[in-house]
Amino acid sequence: MLTDEQRRLIMQGIAKGFPDTQIAEKLACVTHAQVFHLRRSLEISAKTVLDNRYETWMKMLNSGIGLDLISEIYEVKTRSIQYSLWRAKSFSFVDAKKTAQQSINAKIIGSVKKGRKSPFDW
Repeated sequence: MLTDEQRRLIMQGIAKGFPDTQIAEKLACVTHAQVFHLRRSLEISAKTVLDNRYETWMKMLNSGIGLDLISEIYEVKTRSIQYSLWRAKSFSFVDAKKTAQQSINAKIIGSVKKGRKSPFDW
């Protein structure tokens, strides 16, 4: 029987696209079967989890998080992330780098506008 906290953590893992097995490994006293049965009882398909994973990866890349860190978190090779996103979502890493740089530039401009003398005065 899962506790409310375990259910909440499993739902967070599903929302971020972690496979059932990884969720079970990361949570103490939770089995793969329990994660699977909860996901199925909520009518969340494996395809939905996969789509969540791709969306999460794209958000992470667009926010400037490195491919190496994402691959470490999700326990996959960096090339797998690149190929999967390109094949499933036509996601370009060149565009992701541009978006991340624009985000960083916006933060720097925002900090300068707030009266800081230098963008490095954090």
